[in-house]
Amino acid sequence: MAKGTISIANGATAITGEGTTFTTELAAGDYIVFTAGQVVYTLAIKSVDSDTALTLTKAYTGPDADGLAWSAVPRSTMSQITMEVVNQVTEALRGLNHDKANWQQVFSESNDITVTLPDGSEFTGPSWSSIANLLEELDPDWLQQIVDDVTAAQASVSADKTAAESARDDAQAAANSAAAAQQAAEGAGASAAQSASDAAISASAAADSATSASESAAESLKQAERAQELADSFDTTKVLKKDQNLGDVSDVTAARKNLGLSPSDNVEFNLIKGNSDIYTRMISDDAIRGHALFSEIVGTDGETKARIEMWCDTSTGNASIVNRNPTGPRFFTIKQNGEVEPSGRVMSGFGAEFKHNGEVLTLRPTGANQATYMLIRDSDNSNIMLVGRSGASYDTVMTNYKYGTSITMTDAWAGCNKGWYGSTIESRSGYLNSKAISTTANAHLYFINSDNKNRGVIYSRPIANGQLICIRPDNSSTGATGSEMSVNGATGEVRAVKFTNTSDERAKFWIKPVESALDKICQLRGVTYSMHTTVQNTVRNAGLIAQDVQKVLPEAVTEYEADKTTIDKECRTIENPLSLDYNALSALYVEAFKEMRAEIDALKAELADMKAKVASLTASEDATISE
Repeated sequence: MAKGTISIANGATAITGEGTTFTTELAAGDYIVFTAGQVVYTLAIKSVDSDTALTLTKAYTGPDADGLAWSAVPRSTMSQITMEVVNQVTEALRGLNHDKANWQQVFSESNDITVTLPDGSEFTGPSWSSIANLLEELDPDWLQQIVDDVTAAQASVSADKTAAESARDDAQAAANSAAAAQQAAEGAGASAAQSASDAAISASAAADSATSASESAAESLKQAERAQELADSFDTTKVLKKDQNLGDVSDVTAARKNLGLSPSDNVEFNLIKGNSDIYTRMISDDAIRGHALFSEIVGTDGETKARIEMWCDTSTGNASIVNRNPTGPRFFTIKQNGEVEPSGRVMSGFGAEFKHNGEVLTLRPTGANQATYMLIRDSDNSNIMLVGRSGASYDTVMTNYKYGTSITMTDAWAGCNKGWYGSTIESRSGYLNSKAISTTANAHLYFINSDNKNRGVIYSRPIANGQLICIRPDNSSTGATGSEMSVNGATGEVRAVKFTNTSDERAKFWIKPVESALDKICQLRGVTYSMHTTVQNTVRNAGLIAQDVQKVLPEAVTEYEADKTTIDKECRTIENPLSLDYNALSALYVEAFKEMRAEIDALKAELADMKAKVASLTASEDATISE
């Protein structure tokens, strides 16, 4: 810093010093540097009037200020600075020219191209035109023919499989028919032998009958004689008359008891036919089971082969039908609340309908961890469909056996083992999961045309290929794969071939140029830094500080109140983190280049003026010397 302090007013060209030695430290053409309102000013000096007064070449545009520290910059030093700026601008223009040449090759050349990179190295590879030509050489019709051939082969294999299964079923039916025919033939032979034996027995019986008839005639004569004796001694007052139909029985109760038909007797009939109700009654006020109606089949050895029972029960309020077969009883219970509870499957082998007019159809297992389901079978008794609980778990399963399709509902998810479709699929939980078939496979979310050509896909690669989520729009007309955009979850990097912003002047309003751009750029810090993208990942990068940019160009900085993923060095969440739009900084760069160009033009003009003056002085000096 130079001696003393200075004072200056807005719009003035005069600077006043206090304790300064302007005549010693400055000369016309030098520069004075000071900071006012947090902005650094570098101004050219037109003349040094005294140690405490000097005049600038142009009016000061900053705020009024006094007591400012200042520095002197000689003209030679400023010229060196200007030349350095010119060199940097020249280098930037050289890089811009390289970029133009590189892009010209990328778009115009039809073969491999060589581009120059910023560090001066070169890279050789295909141009975009050669890539487009390569894609055009792929014949969609040829690819479609391959797909059609594969589809036809699949259909042929399916038809052969169906024919083989049909032939197998026909062969089994033929074998069953042959076995039945053989059994029928054996039965016919046995019947014929039995008929011959019966004929021989009948002949012998006829001979015996003739002998018996002769003996019976003699016995009948004796019986007639005894009957006459009985009639002579019979008391007609003690007999029942036929035309009274048992109405003349003196004691009906005693008669029923004598016949074994009293209420306490067990009566056995060969057949009972009724035209009205069959009624059994038990008189009791206790909670007991009522009398049962039975039907049973008993073997010649006395063993019960089959038996059905039906009763009511006041202890439970239920009515039950029981099939007591040798393997154990099977109950069909009608509860007092209207529920019907079978102990096994409810099936119909005759295509009957099952109608239910209530609100609930309940299937209840008899024990824990038991499968409970409704099974639908075909006319050939093969399984068609199952709906219910599969076993020990409480998972719900819906299975189509004919197509091999299953829908499973667990406590955490529901899914189908084949493709799932619908007019609209909506997630009410806010989650839509795509689960990869293995840890090395991609997880996809496809968008597909009605003709099954891809419109695009969002997919996540396995971790071995990077922590990436990719978005790829495809050509739904030709089926060609499109260019993808990827997001790296480890580094926070978003990568694509090109990013484009809407920048039409017709869409913009309240347009203002960026002012003092070069001074604002000088307030920014270009830094390299480390950042945690996640708790597990850290990246090294270079760029600017958002807080610095916010001071000079707040339009390029955004505050994200809802962001909870940005963390500091200690992995603590940063509240309302700032983000920076690097595209917006192009406005600052452009205006800064313009200001630099204006200063360069002014320096060039001043340099030309100085050269003219030097030339004039040199000419005058030469003229004086020659005189």
